[in-house]
Formats: sequence, structure tokens, C-alpha cells
Amino acid sequence: MPNGGVGVIKSTDGGLTWKWMSYSHTPADWPYGGADPITGTFYVTSGIAGMTPLGPRSTGNPNSPPGKFTDRWVASTKDGSNWTEPQPLGGSDGSRHVGAGHSSVAAAYGIMATMFVSSDCAYFAGAGSPANCVVFQTSTDAGKTWDRSRVPTPADFHTAASSQFVGADPTRKGHFTATLMNQSGADFLVYHTPDGGKTWSEPVKLTDDGTKTHFAPYVAFSPKGEFGLMWRTYEPDPKKPDAKAQQLPYSVWAVVSRDGGATFSQPLKVSKTNSPAAPDDPNDVFRILGDHGPSGMAIDGYGGVHVVWATWTPGERAIYLSSINIDSFKK
Repeated sequence: MPNGGVGVIKSTDGGLTWKWMSYSHTPADWPYGGADPITGTFYVTSGIAGMTPLGPRSTGNPNSPPGKFTDRWVASTKDGSNWTEPQPLGGSDGSRHVGAGHSSVAAAYGIMATMFVSSDCAYFAGAGSPANCVVFQTSTDAGKTWDRSRVPTPADFHTAASSQFVGADPTRKGHFTATLMNQSGADFLVYHTPDGGKTWSEPVKLTDDGTKTHFAPYVAFSPKGEFGLMWRTYEPDPKKPDAKAQQLPYSVWAVVSRDGGATFSQPLKVSKTNSPAAPDDPNDVFRILGDHGPSGMAIDGYGGVHVVWATWTPGERAIYLSSINIDSFKK
């Protein structure tokens, strides 16, 4: 990992064939991509504040000099080959660099948004902010400058540091959704803003079962402005009554909103059977996380909701896809 990079490949025929393009030049850890369907710009966020400077971890060249500070970074491209200079999601307060933590990326109409949990909320959201908060920020120049606001979470809701996702509505300029998973894994809160974070709606609370633990969410907007959220839920195993959550089997769920995140369908179980738990392999350094692999979601605007997830159902980790008619999501 110290010498790595985020690789980008491109398809112009709907995914039938792919061509290697380039590295994004952002650090090789926890990458997310997001495309602006209006301008055609593609963005990558990657890296971890406190761990990943620019240099060998972003170029893959072990002889690259390391950067002066660590953060999560963003870069953008129009063609997959030529990239903007990577910019930190955080910034300087004049005496130190304040890192921005984990974030996905979403964009529409030339406005790119990221969102993260911060313990330096006064720096990002101004004096009078709580010590810990969720920061929402937008940029129109690929991260050189930011407009920031605070997502107004209730005091008793503690957001999981790596499970918050932002969505950009391609039908309404400045309309974004903020999806936050509770640190306990019990439920989600979904907010939406019509004006790039200046004002926020009341949250919508979502869960299939508040007594269970959820993980690995993902969000998507369709070209028509339909919004979706999927997640996975740890299920009890009578054979392992004392098992930790990451040692349990899991199911897959999704909801859909036809009004941009204001109201939602009832949770729909997407997986036909529960995935077995990941093997508890003592040689796997990620076994404490369950080694579950990725989640994903897309809504095509023609009635199709597509959900993908990693599963151990075949006896080894594989990716499953379920395509669902949007009318299956009932109020």
C-alpha cells in the first residue's frame, strides 16, 4: 500500500470493453468515484486523513517525495487522462492542516459535494458548532475552494465515520442528499438540501429492523431524480450466539424515494438468501472487519433498480447483482 495509486478505466460501449486510462494521482486507499452527468466530469476521492499524503501512495512511484501533510484528496478529469491537481478535502487554519476524514463524492451541474464526520467542527462550520459534527461541502473548482455547512444531526445521533454518503440530483441544480448511518448500526438518517447546504430538511429515519446492525450502505440518483439507498444487515446465527457482528451472516435491503429523498418506500429485501459470514481466517488481516467487500447501487431511470454486493454464498467471495422493477418498492 505505501506505493500505490487509484487506477481509472473507461468504457464507451456500455461496459462491454474497457480501456486503461491513468492514475487519479490521489492516494491508494478507500477510493470512490462519481460522475457529473451534466458536465461529464469524473471525480475521485481517496486517502485517509492522518495516513495518506501525496507522493508514493498516490503515484505508485516509490521514489516520489512524500507530501507535507496527510488528508483525504479529490481530483477530477474530463477525459480520463488529464487530471486536476489533487486537492485536500480539509484545509489549513494558519498553524496546522485540518484533515477531513472519509468521504464519497457526488456532482451535478458543475457542483461537486463531499461529506465527512469531523472532530474539528469549529474550523469547518464556524464558532458555536458542536465538537463533533457532519460537515457538508461543495466546490465548483475541483476542490481548490469550498463552501461548507453542517448537517443538522440531533445530539443523540452519532454518525458512523465511514458510512455517510452524498448524492447529487441531476434534475435540480443544488439539490443534494446526505445519508448517515448511526454509529450503532441501528438505522439511517436521510437529509436533503435544495440549495447546496444552505438549508436542510428534517431527517427521514430508515431501517429494516432497529434491533439489528447494518453496514456497507450505498446511494444512487437516477437521471429522473429518483433516489435510492441500499444496505446490508447482520442476521442472527443460532449456532453462534456469542459471535461478533462481523462473524454473522447478512441480508441485503433497499429503499427508493420518488421525490428526491423527502419520502421513501418500505424497505425491500433484495437478497433471496442470507450470505454466510466471511471465514474467520487468522491469516486475513481484515478479518476484524469481516472482509465483506463492496456494495453498489444504480437506478437507470427506465424502471430498473440495480443493487450489487459482495457475498460468500458460493463458498468464496463473489459479487451478486439483483435488478428490480422500481414498482416493486411499495409505500
